[in-house]
Amino acid sequence: MARFRIEIIFRLSFFFSLMMVFLINLHVVNAAPSVSSGLALSTDVQPSLLMDVSRDSYNFGLATAGTPTWGPGDSIIYITTNSANGYTVDIKDMVPGNNSALLHSDNSTRIPDFPADIENPQTWSYGVSKGVGFSIFKADTNKEAKWGTGTTYNSVDNKYAGIVEIDNAIHTSPGFKTTTDNTWITFVLDVEADQKNGSYSGSVTLSATANLS
Repeated sequence: MARFRIEIIFRLSFFFSLMMVFLINLHVVNAAPSVSSGLALSTDVQPSLLMDVSRDSYNFGLATAGTPTWGPGDSIIYITTNSANGYTVDIKDMVPGNNSALLHSDNSTRIPDFPADIENPQTWSYGVSKGVGFSIFKADTNKEAKWGTGTTYNSVDNKYAGIVEIDNAIHTSPGFKTTTDNTWITFVLDVEADQKNGSYSGSVTLSATANLS
């Protein structure tokens, strides 16, 4: 871009009379030429997901027929993810049919599942309901109405389901989150009077998946 500089020079001279002459010198200074061009940047941020639980074991203690037993109430699932669409939690026990993961030390006898589907949980009836059930009683995001209105681990307003053999979704938390998202899960147990006495043990699997769409 050209720059214009104006210089004004005063000269005095005498020629029969005093005269003042103004001389104006105009200098055009040319700047170096320049051009610009945009550079497009792009990337794809890959999804990540971390899962943890507040405890890795759940002891029901002594089981007496007709008296439901809840384990500890602070069983929390912690999920941290950058997924724009949130995540889903699944559960399974890898045991076919209507039996639960709780297997007798004889390696044959099992305590049955609570007979309610995850799609349609049912209220636990004290002294009547039997088997092993679970419920989602609290969530930072999107506790589904099907789990009842309870807010504590042993509330009569919780609704329960049996645990199935293969992965089945129990909680979906939509949307992007900048902090860890917490979900509270509880388990309950009661047995029939003729349930074989002895020690039972087993495990269930919780898993979480980032929702990509």
